[in-house]
Amino acid sequence: MPEEINRLVTVRLSDLLLTSDELSSENLRKERVPEEWIRFVDNIMIDTLEAQREKAQVLNIVDIIQKNAMDSQKLTHNREVITGSAFALMTLHRPSNVDDPDALGAILVFLCGEACAEMLLIWPIHPRTEHKLKCFGMWEAALVTSKLLLLRFLGYHEMLCLNMDGPGHVHRQR
Repeated sequence: MPEEINRLVTVRLSDLLLTSDELSSENLRKERVPEEWIRFVDNIMIDTLEAQREKAQVLNIVDIIQKNAMDSQKLTHNREVITGSAFALMTLHRPSNVDDPDALGAILVFLCGEACAEMLLIWPIHPRTEHKLKCFGMWEAALVTSKLLLLRFLGYHEMLCLNMDGPGHVHRQR
């Protein structure tokens, strides 16, 4: 993966490596990185989430969905988002999942069939995935699935708001 190549280059160029978990520290030791270069600093993803939680909490899930829905007619057929019932949220953009038409096709069949059978599936779609679905002739299948709600790709705070929302979570009306 490109991320791993970047990590390896960074390790070779750095003399201070900050890790967010012991597994990462141990992996660096296995790569024979000198111990004095390794510093455990805590989980920066959780720290970031906690620092940004308040900004996400003031957002309104209904506004996010209405503003970003790719098919506004589906909003009237999927009132569970508006009323606060359960929904699933997903993203999909890894090259191994979307660049191969067979892999992407199998995922789409699962999503449109099984995943959407029980509850609404909200899919903020990555531009790469949208492009591939269109190139492979699969875009229409995603659009016509009644319990699959495609959203434009969302920013961090909007996505965090949708992740924080869910069964039992109070919808914010502002």
